[in-house]
Amino acid sequence: MKKDDLKKLMIDEIEFFLNQVKKNTNPEDFIFYFSALHAAANRVYNIEYDRRMLYLHEVLISVYNALNNAIGAAKAGQRPILMLTDLPDRLTDLIKELRDSVRNDFEGVHDIYERMIEIKYTTSGNGFYLVERGKIELEKKKKVKISK
Repeated sequence: MKKDDLKKLMIDEIEFFLNQVKKNTNPEDFIFYFSALHAAANRVYNIEYDRRMLYLHEVLISVYNALNNAIGAAKAGQRPILMLTDLPDRLTDLIKELRDSVRNDFEGVHDIYERMIEIKYTTSGNGFYLVERGKIELEKKKKVKISK
């Protein structure tokens, strides 16, 4: 496969994610479809190694793991979910920007990664605390309801 074909494979997977999250709005569905993104990046760099695709994979899997852990802890009743109600919408918007960045040879990707990591961090106790203190400025500070 050519590098452009591999890039298209990643973009197609992002498009699939975006189409699915339009139809599925609960956190469990969101995280299910989000999980395909880091797996797609992994497939791409296994076929043709690209450091940028590895970096993309590491950011996506980090965000996925944090979200999945937060949802799992809430479902198990271990702690209240510390996710903001608009977190899936914010990440979806960033994934759209990420798609465009990948299309444009990863132009501007570091800013997108920084914002994704910041959103990821809000799922932690300290991250949510920083939101509450106004240090991380996000809107809609309600907690998400997760079904058990």
